[in-house]
Order: sequence, then structure tokens, then C-alpha cells
Amino acid sequence: VNKQSFIFSLQIGIEAKHIRLPSSVLQSIMAVNQNPAVHGLIVQLPLDSAHKMDTDCINAGKLSRGDLSDCFIPCTPNGCMELIRGSFVALVSFI
Repeated sequence: VNKQSFIFSLQIGIEAKHIRLPSSVLQSIMAVNQNPAVHGLIVQLPLDSAHKMDTDCINAGKLSRGDLSDCFIPCTPNGCMELIRGSFVALVSFI
């Protein structure tokens, strides 16, 4: 879940929640749809439990090992890494 999404939501007066969905996703969505206090719903994919469906192939394990050789790295983080590499600043691991 993108923490920044929650921050932006609060800034513009939208209440955001992270709901971990069970296998019966449709039932959860229908329950939210029945709530008159809810005005919108965003389901972000991949779902938390479907790591094999993670299309960019980046996960906490790969990041902690530095194993990104077989991943599609999205434009923004890849651009950030290129800027860091070009600045010749040493990256230090705190793990």
C-alpha cells in the first residue's frame, strides 16, 4: 500500500483505508458497496496475497537481497536509481 496515497487522501478530506481482502473478494466489495457512508472504492492489484501476480517482480525479499536482475523496474524508481548512480554518492545498507 502506498503510504503517500493515504497522506494525499487526508489532505483533500478523503478517508482512506487499507483492507486486506480474503479470497472472497466479491463479498467484501459488495459489503462496502452497501455502506451509504462510502462514496468510492479502489482495489489495487496485485492483491496482498498474490505475490506470483506481482507484475514488476519487486518484493521485500528481492529488495533486501539486492536481487533486481530479473525484474521490470518501473520508470520512477529506475530513474531515481540512475540519478543516484550518476551522483557517485555511496549507498549504505542499514540492514
